[in-house]
Amino acid sequence: MEFRELGKTGVQLPEIGLGTWQYSGGLEPLRKGVSLGAILIDTAEMYGTEEIVGEAVKGQRQRMSSPSQNQTE
Repeated sequence: MEFRELGKTGVQLPEIGLGTWQYSGGLEPLRKGVSLGAILIDTAEMYGTEEIVGEAVKGQRQRMSSPSQNQTE
């Protein structure tokens, strides 16, 4: 997996991640992505996918990177 720096923060993130905005594919595709090496899953409370993402990464959370997004009103 290739990594890139997030801006000039020094934080390294994988070039490839899984996005879950408007996701409706169920648990297995997420688990398959994680098993194939996807360690970045983009989720946010407003997406409504945090529960299924949590289930998909259960037991593997320590190797995952999940940016937190907040919506300001």
